[in-house]
Amino acid sequence: FEKLSQSDISYFSSILQPHEIITDPKELDQFNTDWKKNYKGNSSLLLRPNTTEKISKIMKHCYDRNLAVVPQGGNTGLVGGSTPIFDEVILSTSNLKKVYGFNPYTSVLTCEAGCVLEDLNNMLAKEGYEVPLDLGAKGSCQIGGNISTHAGGIHFIKHGPFRGNLLGLEVVLPNGDILNLESEVRKDNTGLDLKQLFIGSEGTLGIVTKANIHCVKKDNYHRVLL
Repeated sequence: FEKLSQSDISYFSSILQPHEIITDPKELDQFNTDWKKNYKGNSSLLLRPNTTEKISKIMKHCYDRNLAVVPQGGNTGLVGGSTPIFDEVILSTSNLKKVYGFNPYTSVLTCEAGCVLEDLNNMLAKEGYEVPLDLGAKGSCQIGGNISTHAGGIHFIKHGPFRGNLLGLEVVLPNGDILNLESEVRKDNTGLDLKQLFIGSEGTLGIVTKANIHCVKKDNYHRVLL
């Protein structure tokens, strides 16, 4: 891989706002370190674009320049998957927070990858629904990371694997192409189910930027048995 240069940073500065670029070593420390503090990278640049189009431009530039990139969501993983190994550019989805809406007739929520799981559930609770996924890190984990790691959580037995409730995705490929795989249809036999390739791929095949999630009705009562 090529080394990051000042011209690269100048290019990123031309398409991003100042607050979307972090180069301060002290501020970068938390993004270079995994949650369990077992792994630590040496990235000197964190990018936090707020649109899919910006991510596309970033990835195209990095692809053309042969710059290594590590996607990062809430950085709550326990296996170091979102932490740089060396000096990769960290591409954070934390500014992709837009919620496009919830359709009560199809029970489908459409949102961007940087939305925090607990925030989504708080919003859905008003409609009597919830995302069929619950994790200890729900207050900080992002839905894009949940998809990319195919998170299981405590509702796995009840609602099945998360991939079964993901109806559509928007993904930015390594070369910057935007792949629109969005859908609110429960069954679609019109071709290969390409979105499944990106679920659980840990960001190696593309960066999830948007999702269509089939939600479930929230239980009125809970009983915990130990």
